[in-house]
Formats: sequence, C-alpha cells, structure tokens
Amino acid sequence: MAHQTANSSIASDTFSALVGKVNELAADESIINVTVAANSTGEITTGNAVVNGIFSAVSLVATTSLGGGTVTTPANLAISTNVVIGANIFVVVGSNAGLHTGIPDSIFTINGTSNVTGNVYHGGITSFGNTTISKGIFTTDVISNTDLGTNISSFITIWSFANTLYNSGKVFAQIKNGNNVVFNEIALAQANGISEITVYATVAAPSTASLGSFSSQVNGSSGNFELLFQQTITHSSIKLAVQMIN
Repeated sequence: MAHQTANSSIASDTFSALVGKVNELAADESIINVTVAANSTGEITTGNAVVNGIFSAVSLVATTSLGGGTVTTPANLAISTNVVIGANIFVVVGSNAGLHTGIPDSIFTINGTSNVTGNVYHGGITSFGNTTISKGIFTTDVISNTDLGTNISSFITIWSFANTLYNSGKVFAQIKNGNNVVFNEIALAQANGISEITVYATVAAPSTASLGSFSSQVNGSSGNFELLFQQTITHSSIKLAVQMIN
C-alpha cells in the first residue's frame, strides 16, 4: 500500500526502533492494508485507496455505488468488455444517478449491442435513434425521413425489409408539411411475392389536410417488401413506428 515502512538496519537500529517498526506493520495490518478472510462475510478496511494497475476479482461487489475516475475526481466508468447481466437492471438518469457528489446530470449510454437477461426498470427518459427492439417473433422499429424530395408524380419507397424477416404487422405513420399533419394507421401482410396493406385510420390536422397515399409491393429484383408513399406536396417529412411479426 502507499504507507511504507523502512527496512531495519542490523548495524544501526536499536531494539526500540525495531519494536516501533513492528508496531507500524501491526497498525497497517489492522487499519490500512486490504486483507481477506476465508469466511462468508470477508474482512473490512475503512478508507480510500487507488490501485495503479490491474485489479482482478472473481466477484466484485459495490455496497453503495460503482464509478469511474479517482477518489477526488469522478469520471465516466468505461467497461471495455462485454457485460452479461443475469438479474434486474435499475437505471436512474438524473441527479440521483450521480456516482459521486458533483455529477448533477448522469447519462446512461450503450455503444454497441446490449443483451440483457431479465427485466430492465428505467426511472427516467429513454431516447433512441434508429433503434430496433426484438423479443422472439415480435419486433418494433422506428424510421424517419425528413425530406421526401420533389417527386409528387409517383410512389417512392419509404421503408423496406427482406421478405423473409416479417409476414405481417402494423405501421403508425406521421406525415408533416408546414402546418399540416396527417396520421395513418396501416395493417400489412406479405407472402409468396404478394403484398397487401389496409389504411384503416386517418386523422388530419387541419381536417382538410391531404398529404399523400400509401401502397406496397414485393420488389421483383430484391424480393424485399416495400412500403410506398406518394406525396401530394413536395418536401414532406414522414416518420414511421412499426410493429412486426415474423
């Protein structure tokens, strides 16, 4: 540890000096050194410490919190290998998530793939980019196009998937252009090169807004199912939230 005791000198040290160094070592063993015990509760050492190097353990347990940085300067906790979680996760984002005093706004970030076995409880706001969430045969996805361009004379593909991925599902579509907003709910099914959709719910604000129509096809070249849209006003934007079953 950081507290060091000098070696005794046979030539110059007195017996009293030797006793003093033995007492220092005994004190270190009692209150400074991190020790272990072959029992179910383990040993306890009170204080702060920094290990310059690699610290390895079969099981690592944190009673209150686990954070990155140093004792005096908190920082992000970087986990460089895959994490396998076999129990529940409780994620609290905000002032309560600070692992040290002085982190008012903590952020929970996953870069890459997260595989979680068990339940996830999130006490805050979850923001996703282009995210696909799957559970067994059920998949949800979000697709966005902020500018459909200038083509108003024909249908364009706004979403597609390999026809082996899904057989049916539901699409929530929001189309916007200026102060006009139209929401559509669409049911779709496809099999053996045949695609069918039904637009069975349409809400517009204002009620006179009409921004386009939907169709579908199975592409003869790629075999992909394609959801099509023909806009009536140039530069419309569209967002899709889909729920699919394979």
